[in-house]
Amino acid sequence: MLRKRILALLLCLVMCLPTLVACSGKTPIDEDNKGAFITMYLTDEIYSFDPAYAYTNEQAESIVSLMFARLFSLDEKGKLTYELAESYEMKEDKKTGEVFMLLTLRDTWWSDKTKLSADDVVYAWKRILSSENSFSCAALLFDIKNARAVKAGNCSIDDLGIYALNDNTLQINFEKPIDVQNFLLNLTSLALAPLREDYVSKSDDWAKKPGTMVTSGPFKLSKVMFAATGETYTDFRATDASGSPLDYTKKENGYAYSMLVLERNICYMRDPSDKNLKLDDQVAPYRILVDCTKTDAEIYSAILEGGTTTTFDMDGDAATKDDVVTVSGDIFFMGSIPMSLCYYQEIIDQTTITDALSTQLLYLNENALIENKTTGESVALFANADVRKALSLALDRQTMAQSLILAYPATGLVPYGIFDQKTSGSFREAGGDLISITPDQSAAAKLLSDAGINPKDYAFSIIANANDDAMLTTATAAAQAWSALGFKVTVKERGTILNNDYYAPVASIPTDICDDVYM
Repeated sequence: MLRKRILALLLCLVMCLPTLVACSGKTPIDEDNKGAFITMYLTDEIYSFDPAYAYTNEQAESIVSLMFARLFSLDEKGKLTYELAESYEMKEDKKTGEVFMLLTLRDTWWSDKTKLSADDVVYAWKRILSSENSFSCAALLFDIKNARAVKAGNCSIDDLGIYALNDNTLQINFEKPIDVQNFLLNLTSLALAPLREDYVSKSDDWAKKPGTMVTSGPFKLSKVMFAATGETYTDFRATDASGSPLDYTKKENGYAYSMLVLERNICYMRDPSDKNLKLDDQVAPYRILVDCTKTDAEIYSAILEGGTTTTFDMDGDAATKDDVVTVSGDIFFMGSIPMSLCYYQEIIDQTTITDALSTQLLYLNENALIENKTTGESVALFANADVRKALSLALDRQTMAQSLILAYPATGLVPYGIFDQKTSGSFREAGGDLISITPDQSAAAKLLSDAGINPKDYAFSIIANANDDAMLTTATAAAQAWSALGFKVTVKERGTILNNDYYAPVASIPTDICDDVYM
């Protein structure tokens, strides 16, 4: 399904520094009065702030892009602008004919007052291209010399054509002459943001809590607060102290964030040793408070009436009242409105609706061995192309889109909103409809019959994110359509639990990290 996102109009909080700076109040900023608060509300919860993953989630990117700076950015008109990059120059080696880019970085500092360097870019890109990792964003760097071979494991990561010439200068070698503008557009991706090896290499959980991460953007993660949800989830893996996996099925209590706190990074684009600079020299708001506690009814009230306030004790010691924050009930920014509220016309009238460049997919695990209940034989059911086609034919995409209220039925992988360079129109329209939105149960049944598949012999499940209403709605509709063919299909929800992995840097199992089991 091609989804839309909805933004509350009470305050258009654009995720770029100029808008944030414009939010400053008239009160002087000093050590006693550190500046204004901005409150946000997100409907999709975020449990990892790793840029290499966040770029695939619109709401995660809205938060993580405030914490990690990119080399280049796009302004509101889609024009390329410089962020961490100060300049670039294309050159050619006259002897070898190879082309390369010299990229110079601006002076800026990480939130722990360490200067950001070209080595941080090299590390982040090598991490993405390492054959041991499976980041989908790797293709953004395939213009770089040996990038494809490194990703495929056919040559060493040290053969990758990117080098730090000094603290501020990168040399990027290419396989052949490139479309420079397209490569620079790739560098606007949040996934390619520089990272610190001394933090990231310690643990896979480095991007889940304030004490294990540093940031290069205008804000840093200051506080995470969460509480039990009353839900329980099963089927997950944990690791012991040696890092060995523990395979077991266990019920675990669900948890969810109640508040995320982003605090101004006073090192962003300013020398932290310069005592003459004001605290708000580059970033005006002192904190961004992300409230995750609102119910659907409270969101309804907040949009139409202003809502109720929420009080958070930031240091866990309400008795002293030294860091208790009362958050306004007004919703200043939100990524999307819960589906239950999209049925209310008055809510739609109070919002601006824009298309999200996203397509909702159902992935079939072709390696999964599913038991035939009649013969007892286990077969790779989804490895059969006729089975996959039959399952696709059974889906009523039009009805599924209507059940999501503000969505289009998907007729191809590329969503609406992507332009076609050849026609200057829509890529989706130029490419045409590749998938029918009308179901054909009889054709699906015939395909299965011709393939020798009796659906009643097989049972399988769809795993869906418990925190995503749209995903659950789509998964349920697919399960019903496939059950109508004769398969026994169930939907298994995966939510969020307290982290139960041994964390080497602190030699213990942490109590302040949540894990998204679905992810």
